[in-house]
Amino acid sequence: MSYGIAPTDTWHLVALAVPLAVWQFKRSEAKKRRITIFHNSSLAVSYWEELLFRGLLWGLALEIWHNTLSALIISSLLFGLFHMRNAWWSSRKQLLAQCLYTGLIFAPIVGAVRWWSGDIYLGIALHSLHNFISMYYTQRSGVPTDDYLKSQRYKMNWFERFFSGFWLRRDSET
Repeated sequence: MSYGIAPTDTWHLVALAVPLAVWQFKRSEAKKRRITIFHNSSLAVSYWEELLFRGLLWGLALEIWHNTLSALIISSLLFGLFHMRNAWWSSRKQLLAQCLYTGLIFAPIVGAVRWWSGDIYLGIALHSLHNFISMYYTQRSGVPTDDYLKSQRYKMNWFERFFSGFWLRRDSET
């Protein structure tokens, strides 16, 4: 079983160029708004979250239950719960809304794309674009700034430090 890691069609891989282009295009705005940490992680997390949830966990659920709908439901609910990792920077209200939204609305949509396409690549592209749209066009004031995220860094565990990219960044960067 490929777990959706092997592309089912070449154009699925080509679709990954779209979020990379958006990331590059919006970098200067992110720097001006001092949200480069959030901007960079919005792209990065879409890759590894899709690999983990719609790749590995989906494939394991499919192997165990032999039912695609079960794989969709299980991976979606776990995806929603996984967003509790954002407790280090989110308020309780934001965290609850994010977990419910990601687990009950967004994950099933990306899961349906995974189901339809047979691999994770269109889901990665959709996830990245969703993150950028959320960050740049909805509740602009609710996006955590670099200064805020740095100030909250002491609350992070090793997992959050690794996946937020703080280990790649010098504090002097803006």
